[in-house]
This record gives sequence, C-alpha cells and structure tokens, in this order.
Amino acid sequence: MKFLVVLGAILGLASAQSAAQMKLIMRLHNECKELTGINDALASGIMTGTFPDDETLKKHLLCIFKKSGSMSEDGYIQADVAQVVYEAALKDEDKAAEIVKACAVDKDTPENTALEMARCSWQKTKGGV
Repeated sequence: MKFLVVLGAILGLASAQSAAQMKLIMRLHNECKELTGINDALASGIMTGTFPDDETLKKHLLCIFKKSGSMSEDGYIQADVAQVVYEAALKDEDKAAEIVKACAVDKDTPENTALEMARCSWQKTKGGV
C-alpha cells in the first residue's frame, strides 16, 4: 500500500485519491510489476524524494507512464495527456501547465525520460499534491 501512495505522487495524483484513482494506480503498478519485476523496496527511496538511478526502476516508471498515456509506446512524452493527468490531480490548470512545461522533457533514452519526469514531478509537487 505504501508503494501505491508513492506511485500516486509520481503520477501526480492527489494524495486523497478517489477509489477510482486508487484502482487505476493499483492496476498500473501491478501490470508493470509483472513486466519489470520491480520490488517495493527498490521504489521506497521515492518516499523521500530519492530516485535511485536503477534500470529496473526506470523501466517500471516508463511502463507506468506508457500505460497512463503520458508517454507514447516509442518513449516520447505526450504532454497533452500529462497535462490532463496533472489537472485532474491538482485541480489547478496553471500549476499543471507549470509542471508539464518543466518536467515533460525528452531525455537521451525513454527510461531516462521516465525517471527524470518522475523526479521533476515529485520536486514540483513537493512529493505529492
């Protein structure tokens, strides 16, 4: 359950997630966990804003962003979708736009893009919204 709250913060979902949001978070995490083999201990550093530079974590984040539609299948950020996700969580269109502008930046690999987008989002929301 602790990891699900972390995952919610990564995705920019409000800390007081609705039942539907929690169900989505759980589904995305479980689907990606099957594909990446991530363990919850690896992801626990995210709780303190420490994002380990770990390939499994990067692949897991990429999987989550792809499944949420925030990144395309070929690993590029879909800023319009990310904007909708943040707006829904923050209930603040301007803050959502600020986060997307700062954080939706493609890096050298899709995995690095996912990690940096998660780090940046965490920093911009102070670890959650």
